[in-house]
Amino acid sequence: VLEQINQPAFLARVNEASAKLFAQLEKLSADLPQLFGKPRGKGLLVGLPMAEGFKGRAKDYTKAAEKLGLMLLIAGPDVVRLAPALVVSDAQLLEADRIMRDAAQAFIAG
Repeated sequence: VLEQINQPAFLARVNEASAKLFAQLEKLSADLPQLFGKPRGKGLLVGLPMAEGFKGRAKDYTKAAEKLGLMLLIAGPDVVRLAPALVVSDAQLLEADRIMRDAAQAFIAG
């Protein structure tokens, strides 16, 4: 396993996936600033803070996403944590973005 993940091509793909994930989450937070703050983290371990009006409700948001088929984690009561597999595909990242947006709309609607 260590030999595989230390390959330059593998690491390059992880960096590419990370850049795509951060871009998606930055757009999500820009589109829904009432719900999310700016994403933070490194690589594919990313935290998405809840905005001021939704502090303490990260778990509620993750439950809305789970109902739509996306498993998310929390990093305390105020941060949604994403930790996709190192081999996540672009299609999977796009699907996660779609689900997160649908979950956000359902969550905001109550």
